[in-house]
Amino acid sequence: MPDVIWRGIPKRWRLGLELLVFFVAGCALLAQIGCESAAFVTSGNLHLRDVEVRPEFVMANDSPPATLRYWVGLNQPIHVRWGQIILTSESGECNVCPGQPCAGNMSTFTADPTIVVSYRNQAGAEVEEHTFAYGASCGASAWNAVFTPQAPELDSSEERQYLASIRFPNASPIPGDSVASGDVRIIPKSTTMPPRRLHAKDATTFQWPAPFDERQPQLYETFERKLQVGKVTVVQGRCSAPMPPMPPPDLERERLFFECGDDKSDIDEAAPVIPYRVIVTDITNADDYQRCESRSGEPDGGISLGRDPNNAHISLCFENASPRIFRPLTPTFLYDVGAPDRRRLVWKVEFDEEKGFPPPPMGAELWIIFTLEPLR
Repeated sequence: MPDVIWRGIPKRWRLGLELLVFFVAGCALLAQIGCESAAFVTSGNLHLRDVEVRPEFVMANDSPPATLRYWVGLNQPIHVRWGQIILTSESGECNVCPGQPCAGNMSTFTADPTIVVSYRNQAGAEVEEHTFAYGASCGASAWNAVFTPQAPELDSSEERQYLASIRFPNASPIPGDSVASGDVRIIPKSTTMPPRRLHAKDATTFQWPAPFDERQPQLYETFERKLQVGKVTVVQGRCSAPMPPMPPPDLERERLFFECGDDKSDIDEAAPVIPYRVIVTDITNADDYQRCESRSGEPDGGISLGRDPNNAHISLCFENASPRIFRPLTPTFLYDVGAPDRRRLVWKVEFDEEKGFPPPPMGAELWIIFTLEPLR
């Protein structure tokens, strides 16, 4: 350094002061390029981005990914990935996932963080937690982190929204990011799904989903192939529950397509409506996969489509008093032939006054309720 800087300072002190100046300058340079300390990061400058979960059946290409919900049976593995781990500093953002240009910044920590994927119930109590190395599943195509959800308590069908957080040893976890993809609903036994609004095609025929939703390439929800629709019922009434948020902003489309609350208790003055039959076809109307007529003796007017317990090849579905061959149906897919993304299903409910099944009054709101159960 120029001697003018040290003029008036004894030479015996100059070496120590020079070393101090170099140390301070080095620390400033490290801070400028984004090498932050662990204490600085735990204040919120490190966070996950693009967190997503997918069940094993989606990873196996049994179904496209869903945007809102996955219905799964017990012991279905769940894959999770986080697209980026973002470190924010005065110089901007950088991705510290392994293999990225900023990955070396992680070496400034005294210990590597872990990624914690957890679920808390509505009361706020932690139900399950799964821990992974921070680089285990980091990147757009990385799906190496896998966990199996714990079984629901009391055989209930819980809807689980998972959170992903970053945790350093001996430190409080950085607040979690909500998983961007669908929630996971675990079905351990026969479960009544939330009512779905039926769309009127004409005075005697109603269908779900509505025609404009059939053409959508994305799926709002999808189902594991180990689940099936065991029964269909139809009720009339007005929904009293608030509509859930949907990706499309059109509120009328949201109301027509999706669900009312948790069950028919959310429908004011819900009254059973007995249709003549239910027809299940694909979105092209090219094939009827099942045609089931109403039968006497069902107090709620439900139509059974499950497997006959006495004959695994026969359905409880009847047409013209004859049993039909069993075909495992979910609300969105038929899983026994062809590629699932070519067999999106449409459910039609028909009335026939001449046969003793009069249609509802004009303008009535009808809701279809699926009973979902494990495939036997």
